[in-house]
Amino acid sequence: MARDTSQSTKGHAHSRLAIRWPVLVLAPQAQIEGETENINLTGVLISCEQPPPTEGCFRMLLSPPERHPLEITARASWTTLFHSEDGTTRLGVDAQFVAIAGADRDFLQTIIFGKVASEICREDPLPVHAISPFEQDLPEPRYEHVPVNINSPLHLTDLARALGTDFEVLKELNPGILGYYLRAGQYRIKVPPGFGVKLPSALGHLNRQASRRQERSATYHYVVQPGETAKEIARKTGVPLAVLMRLNDLDGRTVITGQKLRLPRGRTC
Repeated sequence: MARDTSQSTKGHAHSRLAIRWPVLVLAPQAQIEGETENINLTGVLISCEQPPPTEGCFRMLLSPPERHPLEITARASWTTLFHSEDGTTRLGVDAQFVAIAGADRDFLQTIIFGKVASEICREDPLPVHAISPFEQDLPEPRYEHVPVNINSPLHLTDLARALGTDFEVLKELNPGILGYYLRAGQYRIKVPPGFGVKLPSALGHLNRQASRRQERSATYHYVVQPGETAKEIARKTGVPLAVLMRLNDLDGRTVITGQKLRLPRGRTC
C-alpha cells in the first residue's frame, strides 16, 4: 500500500525510523487496531482506521516480532492522512510518549540504535565509536520509579498536593492504579522527574495524619471536673500524658472545667 507520508517526519526527520509493528490503542470506548509507520524514543506515528482519543492520554500496545507487547502511555500531538493507490484513506496519528517501562524503553533503544548503526555503516563504514554520539540525543526520563510505604489507603489528590504536583499527572503516570486511591502496602509508583526526593517526607506527613485520624476515631470523651489538671486526668484514666495531649491538641497542661477530652477506648476511670 502506497501512503502519503509527507507529514510523517514532521519535526523529527533525523531520528524517526520506519518500523512496521501492529498497534492496539486501548481507548475508553473501543480498542483500535493499527500499525506503526515510524518511531523513535519519544514518540511514534501510527496509521489506523479510527481516531484514538485526541484529549488527554491513552494506552497502547506495540507488538514487535517474537516479544511481548510494549505497553505505553501516550498523548496525540497531530494527525495526517495516508492515501493508498486503491483510493482508501487511513488516519495517521503522531503519539508522543508520556510513560514507558524501563525494560520496554531499553528494548526500543536497542532496536532504534541498532538500525541507525546498521544503515550508517552500510552507507559509509565508520568505527563504532563514531556512531555513539546518537546516544547523546536520548530524551530525559519522563518519570522516576520510586518505592512507597503506605500505612492506609491514600487518595491521589492528597499525595499530589503534598508533592506540589497535579492529580492528573500522577494518574497518567500510573494507569494501573484503579480508582483514585493508593492501596496500603510497600510497592513502587511513578512520579515526575525531580519529585522522588520529596516523596519520603510527603508520605511521612500523610501517614502521620492518617494515624492521628485513626486514633481519634477510636476514642471516647471525658469531661474535665473542677480543679482537675491534664496530669491528674492522665493518672486517673491511665492514659499517658503525651497521648492525652496529642489526641486533644493541648499546647500546655491547662484544661478547662467542662472541657471534653478524647481518651482511647478501653481506658476506664
